[in-house]
Amino acid sequence: MVNTQNSENRTAGLKATQQIAMAADRLRDLAASGLLYAENVYEMSRYQAVQEIAAELLLLVSQGIPEHLAFLEPLILSHPTPLVTGDAAIIDQQSRILLIQRADNHCWAMREVL
Repeated sequence: MVNTQNSENRTAGLKATQQIAMAADRLRDLAASGLLYAENVYEMSRYQAVQEIAAELLLLVSQGIPEHLAFLEPLILSHPTPLVTGDAAIIDQQSRILLIQRADNHCWAMREVL
């Protein structure tokens, strides 16, 4: 169930275009988080569609992104959720350090601790 009271408090006194822009930004944020955690292509497709709708709404109520900043559009429309991680140095008695080889770029790194 949608909590309309919080939504009304957040947009009280704003013009309709500002309210639409805020709603579009919330959609954009939800879609970006959804894309980060999507478990299959169907979920990714749905979140991408929501992201496109949010972009269309933002473009309707704004002047659009200036041409010289168009290359930033993917960054503006995404909102990666920060993940908290840490690294651990595991050193044995012979001063050797335990490393892992990353699957994404095949570089060596310390083991990540979540």
